[in-house]
Amino acid sequence: MDQWDAASAADWLGEFEGLPCWAGLDLSTVDDLSALALCWRRGDCYWIAAWHWAPRAKAEARQHGDGRSRRAPYLEWSRAGWLELTDGASIDYRCIRARINDLARRFDIQLIAFDPYNA
Repeated sequence: MDQWDAASAADWLGEFEGLPCWAGLDLSTVDDLSALALCWRRGDCYWIAAWHWAPRAKAEARQHGDGRSRRAPYLEWSRAGWLELTDGASIDYRCIRARINDLARRFDIQLIAFDPYNA
């Protein structure tokens, strides 16, 4: 576990700068998460990094359960850096687009596959 923890704490993404990768994107609006994943192939192994977004206004309701959906620790995930909260009650696609543009400058994204709903 010590090796696992050390690897997850390191900026292993730096090893893949400039290398080709493929992306998957799933966009949400209000009650779900939006997600982007990048995938690199090195030999017989695949390396995946993912980013997630949720609307800030819904995060507290989801943290405590809003009656419509199950509880999810969105605020804890945000504090840990696993979830980016966008301003407002719905996903701000500008934040996602900005992240994709930043990643495209850093990595050689070959293709972005996406679910056409909300895209």
